[in-house]
Amino acid sequence: MPLSLTARVGISLALREGMMFHSRQKEKERMHECAAHRVGELKRPLVVIGEHGIDPAELHVGCGGYKDDSCVVLVLYGLETVPEVGENGQPGIEEAWAEIVRVAGSSSNIFVTHHKGSLVAALDPSVNWKIESAPPMSPGLAYRARKKFKVPLISVKAYR
Repeated sequence: MPLSLTARVGISLALREGMMFHSRQKEKERMHECAAHRVGELKRPLVVIGEHGIDPAELHVGCGGYKDDSCVVLVLYGLETVPEVGENGQPGIEEAWAEIVRVAGSSSNIFVTHHKGSLVAALDPSVNWKIESAPPMSPGLAYRARKKFKVPLISVKAYR
């Protein structure tokens, strides 16, 4: 019996997201290895932002009290969720990036993982930014504001 179009689309999306998840896991491992290597070279502490580390939303208060140019920074999918507006009224991502650069000293001490084309990230309401490029793949941070859904996915009025 042939599969319906909906089933084929669903299976295709599930396979794609599975491959994206595997790719993200490999990227995390590779970035962690690169950061660990840099830590060994410089004999500096490793600061992790994002998964199991400093909350990206709290970067405006500082990276755990570290001094200028004193750490290697590993950002694990954290910049996407930084608030839209920061403490100084600037885009929150600008303030967060300034704090990361302050403690790292240079882009050679920053390792960033970010979502690339994931449907899960596209639908996640906590994601405010789309990271286009970041260290070590580029010398600086390139980003844009993420387009959010203007209409709710489920209408509340339909159920009243």
